[in-house]
Amino acid sequence: MAEFGENVRSLRQAKGLTQQSLADQLYVTRQAVSRWEGGSRYPDLMTAKKLAEVLDSTMDALLSQEDMRQYAQKAPVLESPVAKGAQTAALAFGFADYLVRLLWFLTGLRDVTGWSGSPVGIVQVLRAALLAALFGYGALMSIRDRLTPKVAAAIAAVWFGSAALADALSMTPRVGNMAILLLKALAGGCVVRFFLRDRPSRPWAVYAICAGGGVLSLVSVAYSIHVGFDLADEMGGLLTVNALVTASAQLATLCLLCVMARTLYRKCRQAA
Repeated sequence: MAEFGENVRSLRQAKGLTQQSLADQLYVTRQAVSRWEGGSRYPDLMTAKKLAEVLDSTMDALLSQEDMRQYAQKAPVLESPVAKGAQTAALAFGFADYLVRLLWFLTGLRDVTGWSGSPVGIVQVLRAALLAALFGYGALMSIRDRLTPKVAAAIAAVWFGSAALADALSMTPRVGNMAILLLKALAGGCVVRFFLRDRPSRPWAVYAICAGGGVLSLVSVAYSIHVGFDLADEMGGLLTVNALVTASAQLATLCLLCVMARTLYRKCRQAA
């Protein structure tokens, strides 16, 4: 990382460019160039290629082997415009879902299902608020090209962890239920560990976990639709719509985790 920053600084000075003039040519801020030269940030791949062209250099000359290994962990996971757009959309969808769910809890519409300020209900409110903030933060980081593997790990940790906590408070303390909670905790830990490793292994475990989560989401939708039909009134319709929207947001997030895991693995493999 330090070598990359030193290379950028020396090449910039050799061409007689200031940080601001270099930033103007790359359509970034002067602070971004300063962070590159200081060793705290990397540009995304497209900007790095443009940087090499402006400095009359090559990617190989700018980035050492060690820089390439660190690049995968410190650069945004998804870098192509299409992938970043889909990533932002999925995170914004999750933000909207949890925000609406939070408002639904707070306005008392869930009273029909038994929530009336119980410990489980309070945890659900807090979880919805936390995840709305987290997904909103993730969407903002995606827009700013700063959704690194550590940010992805934080999203996965809070998402899986809060789900396990909510289930722990709502389930009766039976051996089967405790086993389910343990599996959920281990699954979340596996996903988080993948995004935090310097050299992640093949992401088969992440795929399997996300596939399992998708099946559970679909089962939950089927159950909610069944309950909605039984109610046969306006609230039943709201429950059905809520279940469909929530499942769609969850499936979008699970698909995003799979794509990010695959992309990160390929980056680390190319840098090895």
